[in-house]
Amino acid sequence: MSGTTGEELDTAEFQAALAHILVDDAARQRLAEDPARFRAEFALSELQLAALQRAGLERLQSFAMDVADKRVAIFAKMCPNTFELLRRNDLLHAVVPRFLAEHPPRVSPAHANRSVRDFFWFTEFLGRLLDRGELSCDYLEGVLRCERLQGRLSSVPEAVRSARRSREASEARGELSAEDVLAGRPRLGAHAAVETFSYDIVQIMRCLASREALPALPASTTTLLLVKTTGWRRVQVVAINDLMRRLIALCDGTRTTAEIAREIAREHAGSAEPARVTEGCVSAVREMVRHHAILLEGDPAS
Repeated sequence: MSGTTGEELDTAEFQAALAHILVDDAARQRLAEDPARFRAEFALSELQLAALQRAGLERLQSFAMDVADKRVAIFAKMCPNTFELLRRNDLLHAVVPRFLAEHPPRVSPAHANRSVRDFFWFTEFLGRLLDRGELSCDYLEGVLRCERLQGRLSSVPEAVRSARRSREASEARGELSAEDVLAGRPRLGAHAAVETFSYDIVQIMRCLASREALPALPASTTTLLLVKTTGWRRVQVVAINDLMRRLIALCDGTRTTAEIAREIAREHAGSAEPARVTEGCVSAVREMVRHHAILLEGDPAS
């Protein structure tokens, strides 16, 4: 044993075994209760098995807890309000250990990195608990849905590329005239989304972020426009009214802004003058193009 070198211990097999020990309770248990099986499972030498046994189960458990804490701290940054809501309701101790036990870290080509992977796994996990009635917490469904959407827009490659191309197209084009807007076919980009909630989600998120007490809110529909901007995980969130929601719903790339304005004018016949509707649509589309949420036919991003 005294002649053992680091090279003899530090092999790919040893690293794989150590990685499993640090993230998998069952692997640590197998090492403690059936070392021969554990050695065969990872193709370890007697010296490598002995090195793991000398470390001791208690020390390995301590290392594993440190790894888990760091893992949670990293992906929690992507859904801070969800974590704050769970903390306020004393639910973290119930859901986080269960998540870690059921979702050991593994390679996931579908996600950009480990923190993004864990963020999506964790939010999906919470969603399943809510759907099955295993978790109950006021406002959690809406806060979780909002932060999951922000996380998707900020990390999915298609949304990131769309945000970059939309900005580049807007900068290359310059200011749009009313005629340009009316002739264009607006389309909501892959880096933007509209989501409706049954209460003032913006107020709830602000209270959670500032650690203020949550108000008892009446049922009141709130619709948000979320837009990924260029930069690290930057997503703008804007509350919009029903008219703007309807306008954006019609921005699917199949109609010109002029046709959209005529459609909305028909829907509001008798309550709004067509000319004013057209003026409002032009202003709204131009503003959304300026903020890189809406693409117009012919843009490099479209």
